[in-house]
Amino acid sequence: SRGLGDVYKRQILDGASFSFSHGISYGIVGNKDDGKTTFLKCICGETGIDSGYIRIEADWKEHRIKYSDFGIVADSAVVPEYMTGYEFFDYLIEIHPLCVTEGRTADDYFDMVGLNVAKRNNLIKEYSYNEKRKIQVLAVILLKPSVIIFDEPVKNSNKRRINRMKAIIDDLKKDRIVIVCLLYTSPSPRDRTRS
Repeated sequence: SRGLGDVYKRQILDGASFSFSHGISYGIVGNKDDGKTTFLKCICGETGIDSGYIRIEADWKEHRIKYSDFGIVADSAVVPEYMTGYEFFDYLIEIHPLCVTEGRTADDYFDMVGLNVAKRNNLIKEYSYNEKRKIQVLAVILLKPSVIIFDEPVKNSNKRRINRMKAIIDDLKKDRIVIVCLLYTSPSPRDRTRS
């Protein structure tokens, strides 16, 4: 990206330039309302930019971004609530028939993202927040975009979930660009006095 400018209540970026490479995961860290999510939305074309451009290089050629270049695991888990996990998997396979790696089953993919076997036949609307996020990760894995964006992927997670997400990100970055947006929470004055 070159010279991104975006006006969203206040100026987020002015004259910023970034280059992201395949095989590396990048972290964007900041406090609440610092513009991290807005920046990610600018990158994937979901939010317009006032100036500059964003391009993706593939096979040594640059092209303007398309929304399909990106897989987004949003902070708010946006998933089809009136399908079961298995129905959603079948739907993704139907619209992208080449997305499944040969020899892998739906259960292999659900195991990869850590979705409990007992939940897979339930309607997604009955899933917890973290289970809905797992469904988003499943969709990203299947659709194989060039760039994957995780917005606060470990929010409300315990150590086991954090380690699983780190393993998924490490696996996904092998042949893609992975951008991870994290919320930085500075310790409260009371926490600082305890240490």
